Amino acid sequence: YFLQMNNTLKNSIAQKPLFSILFLCFVSTAMHWQIFTTDLVGVHVWRQSQTQINIQNFVRHDFNIMNPRNNFVSGVSNIKRFEFPVMQWLIALADKVFGESITVTRISMFLIGIACVIGVFFLLKTVLKDNLVALSGAWAFNFSPLFYYYTINPLPDVFALCCTIWYMFFLFSYIDRQKTTLLLSAAFFLGLANLAKLPFVV
Repeated sequence: YFLQMNNTLKNSIAQKPLFSILFLCFVSTAMHWQIFTTDLVGVHVWRQSQTQINIQNFVRHDFNIMNPRNNFVSGVSNIKRFEFPVMQWLIALADKVFGESITVTRISMFLIGIACVIGVFFLLKTVLKDNLVALSGAWAFNFSPLFYYYTINPLPDVFALCCTIWYMFFLFSYIDRQKTTLLLSAAFFLGLANLAKLPFVV
């Protein structure tokens, strides 16, 4: 009886992956809820602060994506082209729409994290052809300690990871289906990932 119930549950989950993904997003949101309004803290707060300062300066002073700025210093240029700031610029755009707030930054980062998890699901489904295994992988990835912690913090690494996951999904999809649009999509996301972590590529 229990084996039959177990098989029925597995089949139900495998046949309705969307519900499981939505439930995963709900659980993750609930577990991060108190952090959305929290100021920057943690081991890598210096890097988070650097990213947040880029975002603030896009909002407050210069929205040109080619001019990522640190804090102003009298008589010295504060433009620091450390990496291509596509993530910072997009979050600054959200700030302009919804109002400047650490909450906007954290929610934006969380949505990028959710895009990572969904990308892991589709990648595993494409490679392994099994919804249940793909869902298990997505759940395990979402609650792995390092990702769980950093998914809500303003770090370009999370954006680069997201783009890399989707690059791999489109690449394996291209290998299966041989459609040029899939190959171009893979190239696009690989390019974004490289731009987001440009110093490490160099």
